[in-house]
This record gives sequence, C-alpha cells and structure tokens, in this order.
Amino acid sequence: MPYWSIKNGEANNGGMRELSPPGMPPSWLVYFGVQDIDATLAKAGELGGETMFGPQDIGIAKIAVVKDPQGATFAVYDGQYEP
Repeated sequence: MPYWSIKNGEANNGGMRELSPPGMPPSWLVYFGVQDIDATLAKAGELGGETMFGPQDIGIAKIAVVKDPQGATFAVYDGQYEP
C-alpha cells in the first residue's frame, strides 16, 4: 500500500496513505510519543479511555490507537524517532 511521508527538512513529520477500506471517510490521526506503550495504555484505561487497536509492532516501534472518554481518538508511538 503506498505511503507518502510529510517531511520537515530531512525528518519525517507525518504521513498519508490511500483510504482503506474503500468508502471510509478521510481523517487525520495525531500520534503522541511515549516511552512505555503498555503503561500508557493501562493509564489511559484507568482514566476512562479505551484501546481501539494494538499495541501493534511495526518494526521500528509499537503503535496503538486510543479513544478518550469523550470519544476523540489518538495514537501512541513507542519506538525510534528521527532527529
């Protein structure tokens, strides 16, 4: 699946891919860097959040998607960062 990087100088600052599955509305998903994804997901659960996806190992990191108590979604990223 194609993936296009959004660059800030030489560093990746975001990315885009084709919609999947077809018919899914376009959306943005903010990622927050964390040092311990399991502890972060546990704390989110304690505070009323819900893990929607993951944690998933993507090679350079583990990612997960969380829904907060008001229904907003965001992702957490535990892995390598570019300088």
